[in-house]
Amino acid sequence: IGLCYIQRNHVGGMTLIWIGAIGQMLLTVFKVSDWVYRRWSEDWESPVLMMIPVGNFIAAIGFGTIHQEYGHSAPNFKNDIQYNQLGRLWFGVAMLFALVLFTITLRRTFHDSKVDNRHRVGLWVWLATAAAVGPAYLSVYQSAAGAVAAGTDVFYQSMWGIALFFFTILSMGYVRGFFSYTNDLSMWIVPFSLAVFAINTIQYYRLATDGLFLGLAIITGAVACASQAVTAAHTLYMFADGTLWVPKAKWGPLSFLKLTHEAFRFYLPQLEARIGELNALTQANGTDAKT
Repeated sequence: IGLCYIQRNHVGGMTLIWIGAIGQMLLTVFKVSDWVYRRWSEDWESPVLMMIPVGNFIAAIGFGTIHQEYGHSAPNFKNDIQYNQLGRLWFGVAMLFALVLFTITLRRTFHDSKVDNRHRVGLWVWLATAAAVGPAYLSVYQSAAGAVAAGTDVFYQSMWGIALFFFTILSMGYVRGFFSYTNDLSMWIVPFSLAVFAINTIQYYRLATDGLFLGLAIITGAVACASQAVTAAHTLYMFADGTLWVPKAKWGPLSFLKLTHEAFRFYLPQLEARIGELNALTQANGTDAKT
């Protein structure tokens, strides 16, 4: 909201950017402190944790935008605050945890199946993270002119390529039947990630001014809008039938702790088969085996 509002009222927009950036950094500090000082099981590791670097990348974009738009003329307590340096602080923290959390979640994805379909959709945050790096990188560059030049370097273009790779891989998940309708608000991770990728692609086109990227910008924007429309329709339907804020059945530790889930998934069918056998044996006596 601050990034949009700053064009109309730069003081109000800067205030909102400060509030959001400080709040995001505090959340990062508290969450990482929990990981360090509390005992955790790897069963709780989820790609959704990568929303931490995504939020910090957006904060870096906010501070970089203030620097590029206003420079030293911005109301910053008599020029004592260098917004470019602040943006690099948030950018550095975001890059650190983008690399660390991606490595952790990628390893778990290779070795563990996502046993609950509402847990699987979190993989789409990989796309949002990779797509947010490029715009954040340009925002924290030293000057607006330098940022345009940086948009043609290897790092920026490679990060867009990685985002495109993630988009392709994650889209294959729908072809393979890995992702499905989650029937809860976690489905909004998909349109959010597609929107970030569309923003990155549009920015790439503005820097490259290439006909190919014009087409890609239109396609990614259309895909993001379509995904948001479908997700909004599902959300409105859940609101209308009264299930939007109702906890879904079969959701809890057994849904994503792999040991207990596999145990119940293995033994419950056998138990049901045994009950069927007992029913068949006791039908002559009129006794219900389930009872």
